[in-house]
Amino acid sequence: MIRWKSGPKAASRYGVGVTTVVRWVQRRRSTGSAAALPMGGVRRRVLAGERDWLLAQIAEAPDLTLRAIQAELAERGVMVSYDAVWRFFR
Repeated sequence: MIRWKSGPKAASRYGVGVTTVVRWVQRRRSTGSAAALPMGGVRRRVLAGERDWLLAQIAEAPDLTLRAIQAELAERGVMVSYDAVWRFFR
């Protein structure tokens, strides 16, 4: 194991910020490992609860754009990205 005398020296060595080095040291002290934490995971389906409403909207007006649907969802208090609407209908 390499031991560094200072955070800035280690940060320079690994090409990261000093704060990153501090977090690595804290993680090592608390968990015994400085290994990276898992990334990613399961994305929560934001529009799952709106499924029936969304399908009814499309059945009623099949020419609705995704932007229009996104705006209607916002009016209902459901703030989602354009991409979320696209993924739902995909």
